[in-house]
Amino acid sequence: MKHLRVSAAIVLAILCSGHLFAADRASVEETLDRAEQIHSEALELEHGWSVTQPFIDEARAALEAGDVESAAAIADRALLTAEQSLKQGQEEKTAWQDRVPGQ
Repeated sequence: MKHLRVSAAIVLAILCSGHLFAADRASVEETLDRAEQIHSEALELEHGWSVTQPFIDEARAALEAGDVESAAAIADRALLTAEQSLKQGQEEKTAWQDRVPGQ
């Protein structure tokens, strides 16, 4: 019975992760649009990471070439780096004050 529960949990985790579902062009484009928006916000805070735009460009090229699966993986990476750079920029708005001597 325990093995059945573990197996069911593994199957459920795989299904929820989306790896069994083929990426579609519209979802990749949506991910890229979100990545570009978030990257722009990070750039406004002067914390945009230099790797994000190349990931976006690479994902768009893969999408244009018809390689939707690769485009989806690269777009996810672009979105992650955009989100993390924005998070860093938001944290740095006040974190710098903690590093000033005499505070």
